[in-house]
Amino acid sequence: GNSGDQLNAVQEAISTNNLSQIVNLVPFVDMTENPDYLSSFDLYIQPSKFSNDRHKRGETFGIAGLEAIRSGLPVIVTDAGGWAEVIGNERHFASIVNSGDPAALSDAISRMWADGSCFSSNEEYAKDRMDHFSIEARLSGVTDEILRATDRCLDVSMFSTSTD
Repeated sequence: GNSGDQLNAVQEAISTNNLSQIVNLVPFVDMTENPDYLSSFDLYIQPSKFSNDRHKRGETFGIAGLEAIRSGLPVIVTDAGGWAEVIGNERHFASIVNSGDPAALSDAISRMWADGSCFSSNEEYAKDRMDHFSIEARLSGVTDEILRATDRCLDVSMFSTSTD
């Protein structure tokens, strides 16, 4: 978010570490109004963490990462949560590193930057990931699971949000 204690802590860290000239905090960007916003960047990094409680919660679904893939960016994410499903089996345009391991994150950035091939067109990969999360694919998957679990068709009420 763009408010609260976390924003204040980030702004203070930027100031304390004399990073104001190279770090720019951007307010919320509505991707429906500015769908090409992410394509102006070279790389998408989301260093998500597990929660510090006994549940070790992480990202449930990485919609921002999926938007970055759709925008043509190579992505680096952590293993905190559902990123493996978002990324899929691809490792050319995407990398998953251990949560809470800054050295692993730095190494992944260095490898992608040095190799450079991840900056070529990811169109086929992006299409695969968008197809995997399409409404049709998701409904088919839920239907298959209901049939597998119950061995019959059920009348089901579902709520979902759209990523379109």
